[in-house]
Amino acid sequence: MRLPIDEQADEGQAEPWHREPRLGSYLDRAEKTYRQTLTYLWIGNGGAAGTTITFMGVTKTPPPWQLTVALCAFLVGLVLLGVGALFYLWSEGRRIDRFALAESPLDTLMDDIKSPSAEIGLALSDPRTCTAILSGGCFIAGCLFGLWWAIHGASVHT
Repeated sequence: MRLPIDEQADEGQAEPWHREPRLGSYLDRAEKTYRQTLTYLWIGNGGAAGTTITFMGVTKTPPPWQLTVALCAFLVGLVLLGVGALFYLWSEGRRIDRFALAESPLDTLMDDIKSPSAEIGLALSDPRTCTAILSGGCFIAGCLFGLWWAIHGASVHT
């Protein structure tokens, strides 16, 4: 029994398994999720920082250390996202310049050739990914410190 893939192989038209149309849909979904995650981190850290500052401003007592640490964690998360975005823009600009100046494919650097998953940012070598992971950690830390204050210290400071 011959499969359609066998007939394509006989004609020299067989595509490697990783170039099937299914991979494109997986990459599209992964890229959409990645972009949404970055957006959620921007909104989450920014909103949490704004809310914490507002709460600290309306209380008449000095802010407890847990809220100060939470605010710092949210702000560091925002700074990390900004640094990652700036570094990504800078490195992509340099990559585009190298491609524009290349006279042959041999003039490109091996670092400029990326796998499909790395192309959309799903690699630890991508500065956005590294800073997004750290920013997510800062968001979680800020939430935990805020929760700690809410459970243990809120009654003392109200």
